[in-house]
Amino acid sequence: MSPYLSAHMTAEQEFKNGYAKVLRLAFIVTVVGHLLVFMFGPEFAPAPYQLREKAQFEAVAIPDDFNVPPPPEEKPDFGYFPPQEEEKEVVTVEGRG
Repeated sequence: MSPYLSAHMTAEQEFKNGYAKVLRLAFIVTVVGHLLVFMFGPEFAPAPYQLREKAQFEAVAIPDDFNVPPPPEEKPDFGYFPPQEEEKEVVTVEGRG
């Protein structure tokens, strides 16, 4: 960049040029923050989920004589018939001669 352009830089251009510095600083702050949390934060010990009450299973006697309904009747399949186009009357107009 020429010295003339850097001397007459607009505020917008100075703001855009500072993006790399801000991004680098944000990355460093984020890494340091994570390191502090891992070093001084409470230790995480995962525990499996347990129900509050124990499940109670009960045996149920199923009767041997129960009625099974017959299967439903099948409806006849008539297939697919596409709609037929109506024949249109063709009208010709004779031109002027």
